[in-house]
Parts: sequence; structure tokens; C-alpha cells
Amino acid sequence: MQKCHYCDFVKYGVSELPPIEDYFKLLFTELKQLKLLKSQSVKSLYFGGGTPSLASKKDLKRVVDFISSYFCEDPEITLEINPGTLTKNDFTELSSIGFNRFSLGVQTFNERLLKACGRLHSSDDSLRDLHVLSTLDYNFSMDLLFGLPGQSVADLTKDLKIITSIKPPHVSSYNLTLSKDHRFNENRPSDDIQIKMMELINTELLSFGCKKYEVSNFSQSGFESQHNRSYWEDKSYFGFGIGAHSYDKNFSKWGKRYWNTAHYEKYKKCIESEKRSYQGFEVLKLHESLTDLIHTRLRQVSGLNINSLKEKFNLTSWSFLEIKLNELKKEGLLHKNKDEFTESIWSLTEEGFKKTNLVFLKLCFSKDDIKELY
Repeated sequence: MQKCHYCDFVKYGVSELPPIEDYFKLLFTELKQLKLLKSQSVKSLYFGGGTPSLASKKDLKRVVDFISSYFCEDPEITLEINPGTLTKNDFTELSSIGFNRFSLGVQTFNERLLKACGRLHSSDDSLRDLHVLSTLDYNFSMDLLFGLPGQSVADLTKDLKIITSIKPPHVSSYNLTLSKDHRFNENRPSDDIQIKMMELINTELLSFGCKKYEVSNFSQSGFESQHNRSYWEDKSYFGFGIGAHSYDKNFSKWGKRYWNTAHYEKYKKCIESEKRSYQGFEVLKLHESLTDLIHTRLRQVSGLNINSLKEKFNLTSWSFLEIKLNELKKEGLLHKNKDEFTESIWSLTEEGFKKTNLVFLKLCFSKDDIKELY
């Protein structure tokens, strides 16, 4: 168990961990209290954050069984794993419980970089787990980090050579993103080098049929993450446990986002007092919902379908958006496709995928920008 130096998610060291048995009791209480699943059809279940694979199989099974009555046909059930924490028998037992997808936090095969990141697992641990998952013919994904301090193009090339030999069905490739004052910004590759890294990842993963379908996600045909797609395609999702985030698109006209407290004692107090466990929430306004939908659709290679945008927001006039889209088209960051079924589909160009922050910044809308829609 470790705290990665770059991670901003909720995390506890070994000495700080609350008793896992007590935590699962609270988790089940929350599930029963909220009753959010009553009218829902659950298409995916994701156990993430920290190292959920360290929880007992009994507790994991109880959660899967509890939610199973709400499952749609063939739900995707994913478990995040730190390399070196499970055996081959563990994988087969978890599969029998219902887990049909595993996400392995490899990050890099470079021992020096693993140590610098604060990771306790080794390259051998990752290779062993990847071999087991491949041998068992399980659906799995692996995480790859680039733009790390002290990482060179040669370092990344070695990582990619290993990945192409394994041919995982799914790869999540993340460009390390940090706050300006984070100590990990020292000795990072230049922006130009990071762009070269991104291009190299695209080329090498494509060599074995692993195609980009979202800014940071690549998959072989049919292995896209259904769970993550719910975030990008404006589906409701519900999070349970410490620090979990949720989005209910059916709450009010434009939906509501809310999140649980990240502090165990506060979470415990809320659950035991039968109060809602979330620490904060926001009911979305029209301009916020519009901006969210544009950003999440453009993250995907499939792009932004103007018809779906018009349908959700009942747009009779959308010149405010068309002007900005055409400006980005002139800059070579977006392109537009048309077919007989849609008015137009806008998507990022290769250059646009390299400059997503710039594109999204230009496609942020305030209430004043779209007065005519209010």
C-alpha cells in the first residue's frame, strides 16, 4: 500500500487506514439509505480508487451481489488492481464472483521512474500480472503514464515495445497533469517532447490494432470501457464510498453533480446519523450543462453530433457555438463531417487532440454568452 507522489485522489497510508470491515459496513448502509438504484438499470460497476483488490473477496462479492438485481444484461464489472497484489488463483476467484474486467495500474516498466513516482510494485510484478491476465484470456486494461520527471522518449519507447509484445485489449495513456506548484514539475520533458511521446504512443498502439477512441483511451475493437463511456455520453452515474462523485442527469432540468466527503470520520458520522453522505453538490445551469456536453463529446473520436446537442437543449439558434467551432476549424483543431443522417459532426483533428485544453477553453460558455437561450 502506498501513496503515489503524483496522485490527488483520496488516499490513506497503511497506518491511516480505517478498519476495512467497518468501512464496508458503512458502504452497505449508504447503498441501502440512498436507494438510488430502485429505478435504474445498472450497465457497469467499477471498483476504483486506491487498491480495492486488497479488500476481502467476501466483501467484494457482497457488493456485487447487492447490486446484481439491478444489472442489465451482461454488465461490465471492473476491478482496479495494483501490480503484485494478486495471484493467479485470486484472479480466477474474482472472475467467479462476477468481475469480468480488470484495470492494472502499470504506469511504466522503468524501475527508476516507478521509484520516483512512489510506486512499490516492480516491472516484474506488472509483467507477471499481464501474463496471467493474457493467459486466462480475461478482458483487461493497463494504465500508462508519460511526461514523467526524467522520462525520455527512449524510456517510453522501451515501455511501448513491451506493450506491443503483450497486446493488451485496452490501454489508458495519461499525460501527467499537475498543479503549477507541484514538485513533480521539475525535470519534466518539454512540451515538444511530450507531444512526440503522444505521437509515439498513437503509432505504436495502432500497430496491433489498439485505436484511440477518446483523448486518453485506446482499445482493440469491442474492448472500449463501457463504464467510462457513461461519463462522456451524458449518462447518469452514482458513486458510493469516501470521495465518490455522482451525476444525476434527471435531477432538475439540467442535472445535478454531487460528491461524498473525502474524510473517513465525516463520512462515518454522516452515514451513522442517516444523513446524506455527500459533502457538496451543484445543480447545473443551462450554460454549464451545455459546456459539459460539448467537452465530453469532443473528448471522443466519434465527436460532437449537432443533432443530439439541438435535441437536448432545444436549440433553434446556435450561432454562438457555430462561430467558435468554425474558428477552431480554421486553426486546424476541429473538422466537420456531414452525412445523410446528421446535420454535422464535429471532432478533434490530430492537432486538436494535442491541444485539447486550448480547444475546451475556447468552448466554455457563460450565461451571458447564451442569453438568448435563457
